[in-house]
Amino acid sequence: MHLPNLFWRGMILALIPLLLQLSIVCTLAYFFHKLKLESARESRSQELIAQIFMISRDSMGVIYCMSLRFDPSESFETKNIEAQIAPNLRQIRTHLDRVIAENDTDSLLLERLKSLKKIQTKIDYLHEMSIRQTFNNEFDRMQFALRFFLHLRRTAREHAQSTNSIVLLEQERQAQIPTRIRSLISTVWMILTIALIVSVLLAVILSYTYVILIKRPMKKICSTGRLLAQREMLPEPSGGNDELSSLERLLYYVSGAVREATAKESDLIKNAANMICSISQKGEFLAANPYTKIMLGLTTDQIVGSHLHDIVIEEDFDSCSEKLRKARESDTMSNFELRIRTAQNNIIDTMWACFWSESQKILFCVVHDVTERKNAERIKQDLTDMISHDLRSPLTSVNISLALLARGAKGTLEETQRQKIEGASAEVLNLIELINDLLDFQKLSAGKIEINKKEFDLMEEIERVADTFALKAEEKQVVIDIAGEKAPAIGDTMLLRQAMTVLISSAVKVSPRNTIVKIEIIRESSSYQVTVKDWGAPLAASEIESLLYSTFTSKIESDTGRSLLKLSICKLIAQAHFGEMGMITDDRSDSCIFWIRIPDAESMIENEPNFVFKEIAG
Repeated sequence: MHLPNLFWRGMILALIPLLLQLSIVCTLAYFFHKLKLESARESRSQELIAQIFMISRDSMGVIYCMSLRFDPSESFETKNIEAQIAPNLRQIRTHLDRVIAENDTDSLLLERLKSLKKIQTKIDYLHEMSIRQTFNNEFDRMQFALRFFLHLRRTAREHAQSTNSIVLLEQERQAQIPTRIRSLISTVWMILTIALIVSVLLAVILSYTYVILIKRPMKKICSTGRLLAQREMLPEPSGGNDELSSLERLLYYVSGAVREATAKESDLIKNAANMICSISQKGEFLAANPYTKIMLGLTTDQIVGSHLHDIVIEEDFDSCSEKLRKARESDTMSNFELRIRTAQNNIIDTMWACFWSESQKILFCVVHDVTERKNAERIKQDLTDMISHDLRSPLTSVNISLALLARGAKGTLEETQRQKIEGASAEVLNLIELINDLLDFQKLSAGKIEINKKEFDLMEEIERVADTFALKAEEKQVVIDIAGEKAPAIGDTMLLRQAMTVLISSAVKVSPRNTIVKIEIIRESSSYQVTVKDWGAPLAASEIESLLYSTFTSKIESDTGRSLLKLSICKLIAQAHFGEMGMITDDRSDSCIFWIRIPDAESMIENEPNFVFKEIAG
C-alpha cells in the first residue's frame, strides 16, 4: 500500500478536524445571527407600534382641538386652540417622516405608513382651511362648523383605521417571531448534536488513520532500529515513496553496509599481522584474534579468561599494572612496551597501542611484536659502543703518538717525514671527527640526549661561532656578514652552537673567494629563523630529499663539499627544539640558503615543560 508522504499525512490529521470545526462554527454563527435578527425585529416592531400610538394620540388631540375652534362659548381653552394646534402638527409630521424613513425597506409597511401620511396631510389641510375661513354672520359660522365637524369625524375615523392596519400588521408579525425563534433554537441544538456525533466519529477515524499512517510505520522503524542495533537480519523494506518508507529502506541499506563492514573488520582482525585483543578493567582477556596463536602459541580459547599477568614476565608486573592504569585514565591512545612470555617459554618484546572505552569499560589493544626491532637496536647500540671504544680510543692514541712524533719525541724529523706525519695526523683527526659525528647522529636520532635548557641570546651565540671562523674566512677572502637584533631563546646552547657551527663552516668551506656569507636572524610571530646564505654550489635534488625528508642519509659527503652527515645532525638539533630546517636555492643568482627555525622563549616553554628529547625518528 502506497501511503502519502508526511506532509499530506499531517494535512489529513490537521486540516480535516480544522475544516469540520470551521464548518460547525460558521453554521452556528449563521443561525445565531438569524436569532439576533429575529430578536431585533421583535424589538423594532414593538417600538414601531409605540410610535404609531404616539402619532395617533397626538393626531386625535389635534382633531379634538380643531373641533373646539368654532365653539360659540369662547372659553379660555377655545381662545388658545391655535397656539396648541400648529406646533403639534409640525411635531406629528416630523415624527411620521422619521418613522417612514426608518422603515423604507419594508414595502407593505411603507405603503400603510404613506396612507397614514396622506390622512395626516388631510388634517393639515383642514387646519389651514379653518384658519383662512371668514364668516358674515353667526348662521354662516354655525353651518361651516357643522360641515367642518363632519369632515373632522370622518378624518379621525380614517386615521384610526390606518393606524389600526399598521398595528395589526406588526402584531401579526410579532406573533410569527416566537415560532421562528423556537425553530432556530431547535436547529442550533440539532446542529450541536450532529457536530458532537460527527466529531466523535471523526476522532475515531483520525485515530485509526494516525495508527495506519504514523504509529504503525514508526513502530516498524523502531523495531527495525532495534534489530539493527542487535545486528540481526532486517525484514525487506515496504514499498512507497514517503519519508518513513525511505527511512526504512535506508536502515535496511545501513544494515547491509554494517554487516559488510563487520565482515571485513572481522576478516581484517582475524588476518591481521598483530595480536588484537580486549581486556577488562581487572586485566582479564575478553577476546583475541587468531594471531595470538602465532605470537604467543596460545589459541583464542586458551587466552580468553586469563589475566595479563599470566603472560607478562615477573619483572614487569608492577610496570604493567601502572601502564594499564594510565591507559584507563587517558582520553587518547596509549602506547607502551611490555615483555611477555610465550607458550614455548620464550620472552618477546611487544609494543601495545591501547584505547579505553569508558562506556563499555573495556581496554582495546593492538599488540605488535617488536623483538626484531629491539634486537636491531641492541646490535646498533653494540656497534655504537664498539665504534666509541674500539675505534675512537685507539685513533685518539694514534693521534697523540703522531703529535709526539711531529714534535720530535723520537728524534729530529726531516721535512718530508714531518709532512707525512702531519698528513697522517690530519687524516686521523678527520676519522675521529667522523666517528664523533656518527655517534652524535645516532644519539640524536635515537632520542637519547637530554637537552640542558637555559635562556640565552641567539645573536650572541651566532657571533661567537662566526668569530671562530673569521681567520679561515679571511684566508679565503670571504666576508661573514651578520644582521639582526637580540633574540632571547631557551634551549641547549651547546647543541644550537653545534648546529650554527655546521651551517657557518659549511658556508665558508664551499664559498668562492671574494664572496659574502650572510647570516640573518628574522623575527617571526612565535619563532626565530636563522638564515645562512652562501654562493657555493647547492645540493642535488636527491641529496636535498634525503637530507630533509628522510631519517638517515646514505651519503656522508656531498659532491659539492658539504657534509650531509653534519647537516643531518643540524636538522635533528632543530627538530629537538621543536623547530625545523630547510634549504632554498636561487638558480638566477647561484646562491644557496640554509635556514633553521626554532621557537622563541615563550613558545618553547609552552611546547615542552620538561623539555626532554622525544623519539625524533618515530
